[in-house]
Amino acid sequence: MFAYTSIIVAPVLGLLLDSQSTSLADPAGQLWQVSDIRAVTALVGLFTVLPFWLVAVFRTAARTGRTAR
Repeated sequence: MFAYTSIIVAPVLGLLLDSQSTSLADPAGQLWQVSDIRAVTALVGLFTVLPFWLVAVFRTAARTGRTAR
């Protein structure tokens, strides 16, 4: 479960802690802000990985509750 937690938390912390405003250029010459890329990565992590993490937490809690009785 630690792997799921780090996948969710790392982009969010990177977004919050990084204050550099740099730009990157793709092969077509389009400029992209690194902060925008990190923001999208954090949102994707929250909306895709978070539900699976919650399912894992609830399933683990249910198994632990069944075996503890």
